[in-house]
Amino acid sequence: MWWKLNKITEDEKQIVYRYSRESDKLDGEIAFDRNTKTFHCINYAYGDTQREVEWFYPHLWEDNK
Repeated sequence: MWWKLNKITEDEKQIVYRYSRESDKLDGEIAFDRNTKTFHCINYAYGDTQREVEWFYPHLWEDNK
């Protein structure tokens, strides 16, 4: 399993990424809240599920410490 990730916006409150799972479409969107230090899914990528996205978050967390 692999993901493709692209940072869309970044400000003092959050970082928003477009992502895709095993595709180049970048049809999903997730955000990192700088205040709470948490991720949330704005829109799942095609074929993705909550469980798989939650598995993905810790990998992103390492990049946002």
